[in-house]
Amino acid sequence: MYDIKIIPIGKVNTNINKNKLKDIGKEKNISKLIIFEDYIECLEGIEEFSHIIVCYWAHLVSMKQREIKKVHPKSNPKFPEVGIFSTHSQVRPNPICLTISEVLKREENVLFVKNLDAFNESPILDIKPYIPFLDKTIDISVPEWINKIRKTQSNSI
Repeated sequence: MYDIKIIPIGKVNTNINKNKLKDIGKEKNISKLIIFEDYIECLEGIEEFSHIIVCYWAHLVSMKQREIKKVHPKSNPKFPEVGIFSTHSQVRPNPICLTISEVLKREENVLFVKNLDAFNESPILDIKPYIPFLDKTIDISVPEWINKIRKTQSNSI
């Protein structure tokens, strides 16, 4: 077994909480990534990138939820029940989440981003720049139910 210690580098400030689930990841949602004083130097140059990958801890996931092994994507029984690793659900053994977010601006230790799907006060674990030739993959295949989710979301926007 490995001894792993994760140290948050900041926290998310957003109007998204458990009562506003419908707003997660929406275009209109602007979040602030408040980086702790010890890590301000780490931000140097980040504002030159249009997008970043934000790694955060889904702190509202309970220990009981972390035991869940299978779910219906989007909690919708119309979609097949699949293993948790086949979803983007925050409910997982280690609720580590990743989101590609658009960088709007930087003010000192605060990054203003769009399209982050984290709740308010989520601990930020890491930030990386999105680099297309490293991070973009082509010729991807997904199960048919993913395409149905995409169509459902497109119709609701």
